[in-house]
Amino acid sequence: MSIVSALNKMVVRFLKKYSEKLEKKQRFHFAAKMVYYAYKISEKELELLLKSASLEIKAKKHSLSIPLLQQFLIHDPNSLKAMLLLGIAYRQIGNYGEAIKVHLKSLEQDEDPVRAHYSLGIDYEKKGNNETAKRYYTKAIELDKAFTKAYFRLANIYMKEEKYDLAVSLHIDGLSLREGSVNEWINLAYCYIKTARHEAALKVLKEALKLNPGSAKVIFAFGTYYLSQHKYEKVEEMIDKLDTMKDREFCLALKIKVAKDKHQYEELKEILEVIKRKEREAEYWYYKAVYYTNTGKEKKAIKELRKAIRENKAMKEEAKKEEQFAKIREKEEFKEIVK
Repeated sequence: MSIVSALNKMVVRFLKKYSEKLEKKQRFHFAAKMVYYAYKISEKELELLLKSASLEIKAKKHSLSIPLLQQFLIHDPNSLKAMLLLGIAYRQIGNYGEAIKVHLKSLEQDEDPVRAHYSLGIDYEKKGNNETAKRYYTKAIELDKAFTKAYFRLANIYMKEEKYDLAVSLHIDGLSLREGSVNEWINLAYCYIKTARHEAALKVLKEALKLNPGSAKVIFAFGTYYLSQHKYEKVEEMIDKLDTMKDREFCLALKIKVAKDKHQYEELKEILEVIKRKEREAEYWYYKAVYYTNTGKEKKAIKELRKAIRENKAMKEEAKKEEQFAKIREKEEFKEIVK
């Protein structure tokens, strides 16, 4: 072995170890760089290229991972892992057409195509084609009855479509296969609330709290549960249980919901004024529209509602059902933005 070869091996070994240390510290982008430098020295180790791309995806540097994965696929065009990762990277940068194209290609070659069906489901869901997404999630479940992630993704689509009974069945099936995250327990409780099965909702929330003691998300869900039954004192108890600094978002959200529900519009205004500019999302503009509607500022209400819908198209359906928009419901501007 030449001195140059020995030196190169030593440098590659050092870069790999350094990358591992960086990865443990969750400095994924710099870890990816170290692995890529190692690959450039030792191009025979093609797996280093794939590792670098994987780390860039962990670092959420998806656009950086794409050329690495494309380069890898030139050398190994049938790599399912590389194709799946490339599809994910395209999806994350919003190029759903390319994501679908890559994942369909992986589907053609995969002997165990569950992951590809699941990935295609996400691609189509992100693209806004829920019907096709549902078919792919359903197929993933048919192929592997224990593939719980597909149950929950499919359930979430049915929740958006307000088909809560179907969503309940899927959540129960998924949770029976594994413990599930706090979000999945909360979503099941939410479905029960929406179908007026309050005892079942309370039971699910208690189970969620037992599995996730002190969880701000679960406490917030309890607040939403009590709000659905107009038990405002109980909602206040939940607000008091939250850390006002650490759980600021949850505290404000519950306070806003209480003020709106009780038609306390000046209180609603005061809470909205506390929300910082960087925190303002669709719901912020929606609640401002509620405030303006009920304080005689109808033009401003329409303007804020338009902002809310621009931020989140789902607000259209919320606005159609919102009883507190009664004063502007017959206005042509309102009908135009919710159609």
